[in-house]
Amino acid sequence: MKESIKYRQSKVSSMIRRISIVLMVMTVFLITVSGYKLAFASSSNISSNNYTFQSVVVQKGDTLWGLAANADVNADINLLVHKTIQYNNLASTYIQPGQVIYVPTRL
Repeated sequence: MKESIKYRQSKVSSMIRRISIVLMVMTVFLITVSGYKLAFASSSNISSNNYTFQSVVVQKGDTLWGLAANADVNADINLLVHKTIQYNNLASTYIQPGQVIYVPTRL
């Protein structure tokens, strides 16, 4: 009887240790992801001294990535797409022919 109680206690202790390890790993992961997002957000600011926004009428087959690449081939295209979405208050990356959007271009 006493052995079964000790066995159960050791199982519970083992389970608590495993849960603690999982929680620590998850915490480190979340802190790492949060730090990355903060770093990316602070580095993703396009200086108004280097860029201006140019109006573009969307044609059939155009994508935000294609328009951003045409605007500045030497820039980070994903950053330009992100800024285009922000500047135009777009809910998604979906654009329609005839729509006028503003794309950042290098001065």
